[in-house]
Amino acid sequence: MDDLKHCGGCSRDRGRGDFHRDRSRPDGLQRRCKDCQSSPERRAGKLAAEAVRRERFPERIAESRRRQTLAKYGIGRVHFEALLIAQAGRCGGCGEPLTAPNIDHDHATGAVRGLLCSPCNLALGCAKDDPARLRGLLAYLG
Repeated sequence: MDDLKHCGGCSRDRGRGDFHRDRSRPDGLQRRCKDCQSSPERRAGKLAAEAVRRERFPERIAESRRRQTLAKYGIGRVHFEALLIAQAGRCGGCGEPLTAPNIDHDHATGAVRGLLCSPCNLALGCAKDDPARLRGLLAYLG
């Protein structure tokens, strides 16, 4: 009986191999079996709960996303605001007003270069930050 564990999801006794590991739990295994963890009903429930949370707390979600993005690039809100002011609230590529700025960075060094609109950020990313590729595209448009 030592090799069985009770699943908190389906309420069945299952073999220890039917559970994912979880070092934080006393027995070293998750509460629910692998089948319950990956069931469509569980996924649907998680998605529904997330949708309710997004609907109830949109400002909190947006602020959390902003903080995560700034932390990802190693800049604070003050640095971000300074970039926005330096660029007069406009895209560093096309000059259009920024509504949802993307933080542009050098992929080799990680250094932040400035703020771009989504189309300019995507174009630069697709060109792999390669000036020769961008010049080739300019010549092609010619």
